[in-house]
Amino acid sequence: MFQPLLDAFIESASIEKMASKSPPPPLKIAVANWWGGAEEFKKSA
Repeated sequence: MFQPLLDAFIESASIEKMASKSPPPPLKIAVANWWGGAEEFKKSA
């Protein structure tokens, strides 16, 4: 259930290490989609 969110977190952590100026981090996008509804998040994942 939380695997896509976890993957996004790991990806955003890696990206922030490489380039902290990259807007917006995938984690923020994933969280926004997740709060928008589980079905909406599944469509975007």
